[in-house]
Amino acid sequence: MDVQGWRFMDDLLVFANSQSDIQKLQEVYPHPLELEEEEVCLDVPFKFLQTEVCLTNTGHVHIGFHEKNAHRRKDGKTPLSNVVPFDSHVLPHTHFARVIGALHAIVDHTNSIAAMHKAIDYQMKEFQNQGLSQKLHKKCLHYMLMKHTHNLDLGKAFLKRLNSFQSWF
Repeated sequence: MDVQGWRFMDDLLVFANSQSDIQKLQEVYPHPLELEEEEVCLDVPFKFLQTEVCLTNTGHVHIGFHEKNAHRRKDGKTPLSNVVPFDSHVLPHTHFARVIGALHAIVDHTNSIAAMHKAIDYQMKEFQNQGLSQKLHKKCLHYMLMKHTHNLDLGKAFLKRLNSFQSWF
């Protein structure tokens, strides 16, 4: 399978085969924006923003959520401390927005229900490690459940967590 990966400066990832008219793709954005070719090897995952992407030899694209601090811990590195702890003086709505933003990023950056479930569990555990309160945890899950009632799979994902809330703590 002959595939090339291209990355736009404004964080758009495009996959094209070598016969594609790359010049047309380059004309999408005005100067000084330009395409940067990415090293893409089949069956080898690469990171792009908050995702981990893998093109398989069979033509499938696997996309999963990539939470940097969790991977840093797994690799024996110190987590980045660029987030305000949940026990800080910051107004409560700031913490709510941070959790909701992360949950929306997961929903937007996963291409399967299984990957989404795994990423939600991983991210919420990360927030718990940073001091996320039970009250805020439950409030965020409830918000996401109400926000995604139109999508049965997403609704089920958040309802499952809300129903099993007590077992998380």
